[in-house]
Amino acid sequence: MASEERDDSMRVGTAFLQGACAGAFLALLFAPHTGREFRGQLRKQAQQGRNKLQKWADEGRETVEDTVEKGKEVAHVAERKITAFKNDNQQSSEDS
Repeated sequence: MASEERDDSMRVGTAFLQGACAGAFLALLFAPHTGREFRGQLRKQAQQGRNKLQKWADEGRETVEDTVEKGKEVAHVAERKITAFKNDNQQSSEDS
């Protein structure tokens, strides 16, 4: 469920970013600037887009790493509980 919501959020974010880039490109294309100014603005917009994508990738990586770490913790707790349960059952069997 959370994974599906995250996927939907990523799709919306990607679509928004694509629309923003297309809009920025068209605005620059039709703006009355010289070629040098246009290329400078285009370069600036591209760098901003790369920075934003890098930020999203870093945040996604952190989220995945946190989730994996939490999963390992849950697995470790479950392993200890199962071991304790088995030991308790063995002692109960031996006591009977």
